[in-house]
Amino acid sequence: MEDDKNTLIKRLKKCSLGKLEEVARNTPHLIIENLEEIFSQNWADIFFIMPVLKGISPDTDARINEILQKNIQDISHNLLMQMTEIDESRGITKEEKKEIADKYYMTLAILICEILKSDKMSFVDIEKIGSGCYTNVYKVGHKIFKIGTPRETAVIPNHKRILQPLLRRSLPERGYPCAFIEIAEEVKTGLGYQDYKLLYNLYKELRDDGIIWGDPKLENVGWLKRENIPMLHGEILNVDTKSLGFKQSLRCNPLNKGELVILDTDYIYEENSPCIETNNTAKKFEEIYQREKWIKEEVEENIKS
Repeated sequence: MEDDKNTLIKRLKKCSLGKLEEVARNTPHLIIENLEEIFSQNWADIFFIMPVLKGISPDTDARINEILQKNIQDISHNLLMQMTEIDESRGITKEEKKEIADKYYMTLAILICEILKSDKMSFVDIEKIGSGCYTNVYKVGHKIFKIGTPRETAVIPNHKRILQPLLRRSLPERGYPCAFIEIAEEVKTGLGYQDYKLLYNLYKELRDDGIIWGDPKLENVGWLKRENIPMLHGEILNVDTKSLGFKQSLRCNPLNKGELVILDTDYIYEENSPCIETNNTAKKFEEIYQREKWIKEEVEENIKS
């Protein structure tokens, strides 16, 4: 009987995440009862199927919480070890990732526990909500954790339309950064194609303030769920904006709940930056912006004359 169980666990450990999710939907107790054995080598994967495991019963939630709390240090280490597509293309090795994970896993574990405590949440409230070339994205309570490779733009101009993070930091080792963590408030997303005018208005507002947003996308913006101020345990965090990678502090009142903000802090530049990368939408928006600017200048010149 024990041999059968061991064989089953070995098979589950080799399953793709899609297949594991299917097993979790059909036989969730099988996954929960063998949680440590299945995920001990790759704890980050559990957060992909957490929405399926969560809420089956108070007892199963308590059991999952107990296991994850006991293993939070290993989980944090594994989250920092997760490789992205860009990591490999930039030549960042697993050995370098391990150096970072060995040095910062305890810090990340404390952050996760503090965030959950602040938001009155538990470990079943952590889920993986996305991944890309640069980052793996996790929802931890009411906060969004981005863990991955260093940003294209590590230092950026600040603006009221940029979501103000609790933490935005490159993790250096061997004299250069090879990992990155950003923690910010969850916002309401869901702009559709009918909202491209809102997207352009955001681009224009930053452009008027001397900032070029190189990556305008519908999925990169959202509505604030509360005031755009970093908070923890219900108190405002007085964070040095330079430590967050901003060139300056905000010189205006923060935006309130319901306002649109930019979530992705990559590809944000001062207009005189020597190297600016823009997507096709940004190029089209810049053409519109320059045309509107020219028309406005022509009208003003005609009025004067």
